Amino acid sequence: MKQTRLKQYYDFTSLMEGDETKTIGAVETSLALVRAVERLDEPRLTVLADELNVSKSTVHHHAATLVQGGFLSKRGDAYEIGPLFLQLGNHARQNEQLYRLGKYEVQQLAHETKALVYVGIEWDKRGVLLYQSSGTPPEETESKLGTQIALPTTAAGKAILSQMSEDRVDEILAFEESPQPRVSRTELADELSEIRDRQVAFDDGEHLPGVRSVAAPINISEEANPGAISVSAPVDRMDERRFRKEFPSLIRNAAVVIEQNSTSPIIESPE
Repeated sequence: MKQTRLKQYYDFTSLMEGDETKTIGAVETSLALVRAVERLDEPRLTVLADELNVSKSTVHHHAATLVQGGFLSKRGDAYEIGPLFLQLGNHARQNEQLYRLGKYEVQQLAHETKALVYVGIEWDKRGVLLYQSSGTPPEETESKLGTQIALPTTAAGKAILSQMSEDRVDEILAFEESPQPRVSRTELADELSEIRDRQVAFDDGEHLPGVRSVAAPINISEEANPGAISVSAPVDRMDERRFRKEFPSLIRNAAVVIEQNSTSPIIESPE
């Protein structure tokens, strides 16, 4: 029997709430197949079978089911992510209060700073980008919505981590998909403590060389996942004054407005 590499594409253990929680192998295979199609460039059946180290008949049966359900599309012999995920992704994003509350502030701040601004949250040990807007033509720093925010190395990620206990931070850093910090655990703990005090986080080319970011933590409620709002721009458009003074003030003010709106009867950001 083949030894599969499904875990490379889907961390099933992260879904378990305890040792008694059981998962369904066939569903795991389908989910791993979807993730593989997402990461590869229009893969064919043989490529997917080799990538997941399962038989071609296994890939065929799972892929056919997913195509029929709208989760995958097939163009010739190649597979792509299906259009149904657009609907599901939008529904998932609409469920996040930070998206609904933060969309307008992101748009306004992007227009004011002429930089890339986004909001994101922590979900299941990952940082997830919910919404972004650029005040200039498309930035080289832009990411696809829903993609992972590097929690230990970006300003937004560190602003999110600053809202967590030390044990939770250690748990996230131990997660196999988590990017690792560029500093020691002690240095990261000191930095997170400073972020809690000043309510602003910085990334001076730590995540992407030549790109600076400033972020502020957002705590909507005890039930909501910790979030952050961030502004990013190349160094030539975010000089030292903007990086250390102007943008921290703007980003913190935006975070405060979002937090205040979460506790008031104000109408959430329009679509």
